[in-house]
Amino acid sequence: MSSQVFIARQPIFDRQRHVAGYELLFRSGDDAQRAAFDSNDDATSNVVLNTMTEFSLDHVVGSHKAWINVTRKFILDGLADALPPKRVNLELLENQDVDDELLAALVRLRERGFTIALDDFTFGPGTEPLLPYADIVKIDVMELGLQGAEDELRLVSKHDVTVLAEKVETNEEFAACAAAGFQFFQGYFFCKPELMRTKGIGANRLSLLQLLAALQDPNIALSRLEELILRDVALSYRLLRYINSAFFSLRTRVDGIGRAVALLGLSNVKRWATMTVFAGIQGKPRELLNLALVRGRMCELLGPELNERSGDQLFTLGLFSVVDALLDQPMHEVLAAVPFPTEMVLALTAHRGPKGDLLRQILRWERGDFDRASGEIPRQAIAEAHASALIWAHNAAAELLGPEAEADGELTAAA
Repeated sequence: MSSQVFIARQPIFDRQRHVAGYELLFRSGDDAQRAAFDSNDDATSNVVLNTMTEFSLDHVVGSHKAWINVTRKFILDGLADALPPKRVNLELLENQDVDDELLAALVRLRERGFTIALDDFTFGPGTEPLLPYADIVKIDVMELGLQGAEDELRLVSKHDVTVLAEKVETNEEFAACAAAGFQFFQGYFFCKPELMRTKGIGANRLSLLQLLAALQDPNIALSRLEELILRDVALSYRLLRYINSAFFSLRTRVDGIGRAVALLGLSNVKRWATMTVFAGIQGKPRELLNLALVRGRMCELLGPELNERSGDQLFTLGLFSVVDALLDQPMHEVLAAVPFPTEMVLALTAHRGPKGDLLRQILRWERGDFDRASGEIPRQAIAEAHASALIWAHNAAAELLGPEAEADGELTAAA
């Protein structure tokens, strides 16, 4: 019997904050072999290859490239040849023995069409020989600091390589790295608020908050929802497009907001409208909406594992976990305008209570911290929910944003 395989993904952005690919993080779910996985190249190879067959790359990375960590042994054993060069970038891990055999193998892989990246690169006598055989160099900003990362950038820029800043955790670090000349960026800066942009909530975003607040009212009537939607032409258009989409496969076309609201029901309209408001916020990477949708769906799927069964509220929990970044305001200020119950506020601001525990485990999973992610929820349950949520979020984003969802860019308020 093959061991279970866990997977997480981390986005890689270009200078325009468009997604350029996803680094995939793997782990064997067979506890008896976990030590072997951590120390043995064969286990690493088996996990990667099993994952390529058990998961569809289209479901995990969409139309983007997958970045996969590989070792010297993985390359020399010819296992990279089992991967599709048009879909995969090979990321050579640090501290590999560098000799003529490895360099010749890198030449062959590049001739096959693979892009070669060097992970956690630091310039020195043992690593400099790799530079002529690489396309991309990754420099760890968290480990080296901004000044150290810029020093490394100057050293490697003498070679014909593209340079990626990894572990970029704030928008300020992203701006500094972009100004220094880095071309790609990896880290969680995109889901952090840009607090220096404005001291208050602008009029456009204030109206969005007011709509979000109305949507969270547990006693809101369908007629009131219909009234709110009718006020906004773009929202009305999107609702009609949504209910007439392949999601529902209705026999007759729905051309009225009142009928659409009645057919969907209160819970579904509230969920749809909240997602659509999120999608309509301008100037944010589209990946942020994708992340919110994945988190929302995972919260909904995993809630019963912690005896939390309010699917609508759990979905909202995951969606709102990025609202501070969407609105560029501290979480507690945003939630002050939205009538959430105390348990939701504590979960979102401090990860406290059962809902907070659930959200914390999901955040750890998306960062590839698989061991700490498995508290009361079995890791296999999280893995299955994550895989399902990736597919669901991809389809939901397509319905929310239309065909432009595939062409990554910043969110706009387009109708």
